[in-house]
Amino acid sequence: MPGAVPTPAGAGRAGSGDTDTGSEGKGEGNRFSGSIEEIPLFDLLQLLCTSKKSGVLEVQSNAGQGQGHIYLRNGQIVYATLRRSPELPPRKAAYRLLAWQSGTFELKPPDGRSFDRELDEPTEGLVLEAMHQFDEIARFGRKLPPGDLRLVLARPTPPVKQLNRQQIDVLKVIHAYPRSAISRILDLSPLPDLETYHALIFLGKNGYLLRSDGSAQPGNAASARQS
Repeated sequence: MPGAVPTPAGAGRAGSGDTDTGSEGKGEGNRFSGSIEEIPLFDLLQLLCTSKKSGVLEVQSNAGQGQGHIYLRNGQIVYATLRRSPELPPRKAAYRLLAWQSGTFELKPPDGRSFDRELDEPTEGLVLEAMHQFDEIARFGRKLPPGDLRLVLARPTPPVKQLNRQQIDVLKVIHAYPRSAISRILDLSPLPDLETYHALIFLGKNGYLLRSDGSAQPGNAASARQS
């Protein structure tokens, strides 16, 4: 019989695993859908974790970010994918997907799929870290360089001995893929987006990176927009 997905306020009543009845979302059996604007994905995943749901959460963005999938098994996130960036590691894909602010979702029945690199950390911890990543990136705001900015290594490149491992990892990506846009560097970086942004800002401010036309260091250019 048709029911409805509970609002976040009803999450505490979902311990039995039953689908609660409220005013948001629509459901039938183990399949239900709703709006991200009404039920943010952070809250939805906490609800699905508490109620130990299994299935494939399909998410469609209304902000041009495409489509993504989160695979759940007994309330645990075991994998995540983004259609536009299929090469992303599952944790990184989950962080990005959970930050989407508008769109729709639908929880579909499990499809029996297995993955080579399944996530094994508790869903609560993954969701909390995704929230932290989202909050910190939002806090940076205009300090972040634009996603279409293309970067190259400065020549000569300053010594790398003062860099930490994360900064070196990002520098290697830019060396291997010169003139890549920052949006592409974020995809190629082995680090989550927040740590990649930290590294890019440091490298730009300290003379390791230039815009692809050689006109300015991206970290300094980003800081200049604040003045």
